[in-house]
Amino acid sequence: PGIEFGTCCPRLQSGRRKGDGQRSVFDCTRNARLGDVAVRHPPAGLEAAGGSAQAARATAWGKRRWIIETVNTTGERAARGRMTETNADVMLVQETRIGASLLDRSHSFAARLGWVATYSPALRTSETGYSGGTGIAAKWGAGARPLSGIPTDVEWPPAHRFSAKVIDVVLKGGVLVASAYLVTGIGFEGVNIGLLSQIAQVLRAYGGPFILGGDFNMAPGVLRESGWAHALGAHVVSEADHEYTYVSGEVASVLDFFVISNVLVRALEAVHVIVDSGVVKSHRPIQVVMQGVSRNDCVQKYRRPRRFPLVRPIGCYRHPPEGYED
Repeated sequence: PGIEFGTCCPRLQSGRRKGDGQRSVFDCTRNARLGDVAVRHPPAGLEAAGGSAQAARATAWGKRRWIIETVNTTGERAARGRMTETNADVMLVQETRIGASLLDRSHSFAARLGWVATYSPALRTSETGYSGGTGIAAKWGAGARPLSGIPTDVEWPPAHRFSAKVIDVVLKGGVLVASAYLVTGIGFEGVNIGLLSQIAQVLRAYGGPFILGGDFNMAPGVLRESGWAHALGAHVVSEADHEYTYVSGEVASVLDFFVISNVLVRALEAVHVIVDSGVVKSHRPIQVVMQGVSRNDCVQKYRRPRRFPLVRPIGCYRHPPEGYED
């Protein structure tokens, strides 16, 4: 199962204005049904409509709009540059190439830009070279925290290939957001099958809704047809026009996309590829726009029933009904 979105809105305006009570410019959206999922697309000419960032993030139902972005920055410097130009609330970053000794410095750089970032160390390949490295960054105030309660027998993917956190977006209690970077050149084969199996262990052990974004180094259709996302109760989410997410010379392909829990499908509004980033060159950022109020929306879960009090209430017993015989 998968979802492909058609041509979506131009990039949403970045920045916020406090106290902006402007009516949402998305009140006149048109509905489009894609497969079994109804998706709301904003009208063309959003920026011309004069909508502020806060109005652009509000839906016709008055809910907050959340933008989650995945991007392979091919270096930590480009990741910092992207933080200054993106309008996303959460960034899932791949191939940061940050050594373990430089993680604290990179976290400090992100904090100065207004982000709470958690990078995983890249794999050292030579004296000065690094490979891979993933990270998750959220705007200040989003409420990011590490995963807890994962059994010790769960086999985690290598740190330079996967990272995950729980962030208070979309739903009450937050959702798990994860960044993945798979091996290039082999598709759904060999090592990548093992990595996806380990990622699936973590997502299943968490047991809640998740948003997984990354550079999967394979086409979304390949992962969709493998049944991996379906087994996790999720959808592969990509752009219907197959806008290329990786362009290098004469080579162009779609490698970057999302895998999103079925329970979050109703919150999906749009997905679009950013083609005019000034700092990210080979890979293009891809964003999903979701609607929800993290403090108001709930996810169904089982709860232990409360115990009845064992102390008999004070007072007389009720009079038995007429005709009652002991």
